[in-house]
Amino acid sequence: MDKNMQSKRIQLDKANQLIFGSLAFTSFIFIFALFATKDLISQGAYQNRIISQQIIAKNNLDTDLTAISSLKSSYKAFVDQPQNLLGGNPAGSGNNDGNNSKIILDALSTSFDPNAWNLNLSNLNTLLGQGSGFISLSATSAATSSASTTAAGTSNPTATPVQLSGTFSTSLGGMQGTFNSLNKSIIPIQVTGVIFNAATAGQSPTVTYTAQSYYQPAYQFNIGQVIVK
Repeated sequence: MDKNMQSKRIQLDKANQLIFGSLAFTSFIFIFALFATKDLISQGAYQNRIISQQIIAKNNLDTDLTAISSLKSSYKAFVDQPQNLLGGNPAGSGNNDGNNSKIILDALSTSFDPNAWNLNLSNLNTLLGQGSGFISLSATSAATSSASTTAAGTSNPTATPVQLSGTFSTSLGGMQGTFNSLNKSIIPIQVTGVIFNAATAGQSPTVTYTAQSYYQPAYQFNIGQVIVK
């Protein structure tokens, strides 16, 4: 009887060990499955975020490609005009000649180069039939100091003023026409101050004026990166 009880107890212990082992293995598999499922869900969400950013980048690229095509067509139509914006010959070499893109680039300087500005102003004085002092350059420290930092371009370009000045003599009736002649410049010029001086009655007044023009650094196109977390 004792042997039977002992045998049954041994069998029961083995059964208990088998059940415990099965439960432990099942628990391990269940916990592993939970962590694996959590990791898969996290990886899936991360991949979805990457795909979303890729779709945004593709849509932006498609929009840019469409804009480039439109820009090329518009630029070609703008440059291929038989007469430029100043009424000159696009293929000529005179003061009013040159294609429209050259005229725009000359008007919208991307850097402050005193020699180039003086040459341009000298050509403008000749074009207006005035002496060299009609429009002269008066470089400011702000324009000079910012030139080196903006020559390479920037992602947020802003117009920088350049000071100009001049002196001329004319009748009172011709004064307005003289200032109107500044509008013929392809460089934007804004008159900021005028001083009249006539020593004697009937003498043509001497007019001293101050003005300012602008240059604007080139836009620097930057390709950005998006970090997906």
